[in-house]
Amino acid sequence: MGSKIKGLFHTVEEILHELKRQEEESDENISDYDPDETCSETDDVLLLNQEDQDGIYDADDMDEDVGLSYVKEESKKEERRFELGKDLETVWTDKPLVSKSENTTETRFKKHHVGPKGGAKGLLEERKLFDLFITNEMIEPIVTHSNKEMEKISSRLGTKQYYTSPTDTLEIKALIGLLYISAIFKKSGLSSSDMFSPIYGPPIFRSAMTKNRFDLLLRVLRFDDKETREDRKATDKFAAFREMWEQFQKNCLKYYTPSENLTVDRTLLSFRGKCPFKAYSPIRRDKCGLMTISMCDAMTFYYLGGVPYIKNEKSKGDLPKAAQYVLELAQPFVGSGRNITCDSWFSSFELVDELLRNKLTMVGSLRKNKQQIPPSMMLENSTRFLYHPDKMIVSFSPQCNKHELLISSKHFTNEINRDTSKPKIVEYYNSTKGGVDVLNKLCRDKTTRKRTRR
Repeated sequence: MGSKIKGLFHTVEEILHELKRQEEESDENISDYDPDETCSETDDVLLLNQEDQDGIYDADDMDEDVGLSYVKEESKKEERRFELGKDLETVWTDKPLVSKSENTTETRFKKHHVGPKGGAKGLLEERKLFDLFITNEMIEPIVTHSNKEMEKISSRLGTKQYYTSPTDTLEIKALIGLLYISAIFKKSGLSSSDMFSPIYGPPIFRSAMTKNRFDLLLRVLRFDDKETREDRKATDKFAAFREMWEQFQKNCLKYYTPSENLTVDRTLLSFRGKCPFKAYSPIRRDKCGLMTISMCDAMTFYYLGGVPYIKNEKSKGDLPKAAQYVLELAQPFVGSGRNITCDSWFSSFELVDELLRNKLTMVGSLRKNKQQIPPSMMLENSTRFLYHPDKMIVSFSPQCNKHELLISSKHFTNEINRDTSKPKIVEYYNSTKGGVDVLNKLCRDKTTRKRTRR
């Protein structure tokens, strides 16, 4: 520019007036511009003293309608500190590594229309809704395999009985319906004699079928071909129910769109019979049972899928087995930008990285033995935040003997709720971690479990 600037400006009006004057002068002399011309000495001084000018005025006070572009630089840069994890490889810093515009939840999530979809949209009749999830294609194999077992039992009896005739699709649906009603009335623990009693039992049981028929159907109920089961069990211990399990989960995903927040946790279905992969958990109400890794919508608690937990099952990759369960359940939602909340049994730094590659985020609690965590995060009575380019960890210890350690690839700020004195990431984790817990409560309160191996 050809103008000479004497000294520095002290008000916003002086700065705007000088910028406008230089712009007008530049437009007038643009035809005389020589690219080889060097800046004057005064211009050199102005460029060298640019940092000093930034401390004199605040660019936020300037009028946005002026239409002039400017660059705001911090006059004083805060000193950034770095820490190493216990593995002496993972580097953390105490300042966020992303801009504030990227910190908001809206910029890191896609919005989804939560609710029923497809054939379930607008449907209110219970029977039609039931047929969407337990279809005739699922019932027909049950009828076929159960009738085979019925023939074997009938041949062992000395005389033919009235209750040993082959079953059909309608009767199997009636059997499932009676089991659901027993769960609603909380009478599934009663013996069949009490359930079909004309004095104590509900009339609907006696109206559907006789006691002998009910007991026989539970005895012969089969979900797969018994003749080929042993061959399939050599590679899959869950072979007796695998086909039904997968079809039901496909139907669950087919007719519902979940929210942006998903939860993964363990579910223990009460069972004390003989099973090669029966689990035991002393901290749960039903200590023995069949354990599955379940995924639910954190907002509506809708069941989205599950993986049977089978002991001593071979791992399919280098990741921990718990992380592989989460990745398997997350496959239908790859690229959707959803968040998965899980507890310390699943959470790991490897899982966070793998989910990010699939365009999914994760919030979870961490165990203190992770080698990527710096030793300084173990301090009590303190709240600390450390950042990585694509994740952050927070240590929250409001009092002695109470310490929470969380990891998140969704949050990148150190916001704290002034009313509760808790970090926002801790409140988010508490609000989204209970999706599967509600499912467990419903399964326990409305169980259809009977004395049968099936």
